Amino acid sequence: MPASGFSFLRVIATFAPLLLLIFPAMPQANAKEKEQPIIRPPSPQPMIASAYVGEKTPLTLTLRGRIEDPVKIIIRKKPLFGQLGEPERLGRQTWRVWYSVAPDSGENLDSFSFAAKSVDSPVSAAANVQVSIIKREAQLVFPESFDFGDIPVGDTSIQDFLVQNSGGKTAVISPAIHPPWKLVDTSPIRIKAGETKNVRVAFFPVSPGAFAGKLVLEPNSKRGIRLSGSSADPLQWPSTPVLFASVQRNTTQSVLFKNPTDRVREVVFDWPDFLVAPTHVAIEP
Repeated sequence: MPASGFSFLRVIATFAPLLLLIFPAMPQANAKEKEQPIIRPPSPQPMIASAYVGEKTPLTLTLRGRIEDPVKIIIRKKPLFGQLGEPERLGRQTWRVWYSVAPDSGENLDSFSFAAKSVDSPVSAAANVQVSIIKREAQLVFPESFDFGDIPVGDTSIQDFLVQNSGGKTAVISPAIHPPWKLVDTSPIRIKAGETKNVRVAFFPVSPGAFAGKLVLEPNSKRGIRLSGSSADPLQWPSTPVLFASVQRNTTQSVLFKNPTDRVREVVFDWPDFLVAPTHVAIEP
């Protein structure tokens, strides 16, 4: 190697440490930039719920993960059949939204989706909420009991009972009852949601006494209307015997009885022409 080249290498080797002190190694360009942390948004949770036709049903929306206030709930896809109210916060991770379905809606399957965003996060992916729209079972409303009062033997009292269906499905009832009560119409009765129908019941005692019964409207649950009533003889005999003497046996005799009812009642005794003896007859009270 020429002497000049050798001398240059010796100079570089001699002053290399000093050069490193004066000109430190330059870092790579991407190392200068500090990596920004990834801020994850809250995680909406999917859910399955039920809602009733004609009602407002509260649905609870839940978030998981990192939640930094303020948090915003965003409805991504609206429901097809129902209506949603504004989300209301219940707790740190829960919100409530009211889902309502019109009374004329049928049973169906609906859905909507929602996302969330914290104060410093991007908007999250959406979660799906599946809603089964159903009708409530038929719910009958009727009086608990009814007293027909005192009815003379042989008379009939008819009472109309109002039965309302406050549920969602149509009720089909076949009322059942036992004597001394009977149904005026024995056909099955259909009561739609919100409707009111009459059930007619007749009280027809054939003997005196106090009676208790039940008009059963729902055989499976034995729910019904407790019935009560009493009956007395339509006429009360005189306190003394009614005497038919022999001298009167060719005549007709009228005897007055006490009538506890509001109807005119008369009992007529005819002395048979063929009766010869005894000379008189007494009918005890």
